[in-house]
Amino acid sequence: MGQLPRRPAARRVAGDAVHQPRRTRTHDVPCTGDQLDAAVAAEPDLVSVFIGGNDVLFFPRFEATRFAAELDQLVEPFVAPGVTVVLLTLPDLTACSLLLPPLRGALRRRIIAANEVIRDAAERHRTVLLDSWAGERTRRHAMWSLDRIHPNAQGHRLIAQSVADLLDVPTGGSLGEIARESAAGTMRRHGRELAWLARHAARG
Repeated sequence: MGQLPRRPAARRVAGDAVHQPRRTRTHDVPCTGDQLDAAVAAEPDLVSVFIGGNDVLFFPRFEATRFAAELDQLVEPFVAPGVTVVLLTLPDLTACSLLLPPLRGALRRRIIAANEVIRDAAERHRTVLLDSWAGERTRRHAMWSLDRIHPNAQGHRLIAQSVADLLDVPTGGSLGEIARESAAGTMRRHGRELAWLARHAARG
């Protein structure tokens, strides 16, 4: 959860409602249990919600009903006048995955199911939606760390730039530009990935 600089107005997924933020500050809190209460008490003007990765990565069966209920529980306290809520769909984590095809296909289906829930929540709660799944740049190796799960520094800059663009926030530069990989860069990346796999396989 955090804030960006002041902006003229925030676009919403549903309807024409726009509003001005009350102030600009940043407060990052893991939103679970009492920590959610602390986040609400901080009275933020901008809340970003990016969840679901663990649900699709570490559980073979995606429970859409449970996920939807937990997402509603997280979003509803922040849906109020003067607060912009940004929901983000999950990117295609299979695009650069090292998983075998059957496992990759099952993961992709879980991501699609989770994103349907997120899009529905954005529509119902009239939030801003950043559709990470639809972003072509999120499918490039250059965005991801070696584990292919977490964004690297470039990936985080891309996410920040995408949210800023969505909210019409000037950033003074192109934070989200990801250069296409050269042949030499691809070879170096493969070397790092093989070393990483060997190291973690040995630990296992």
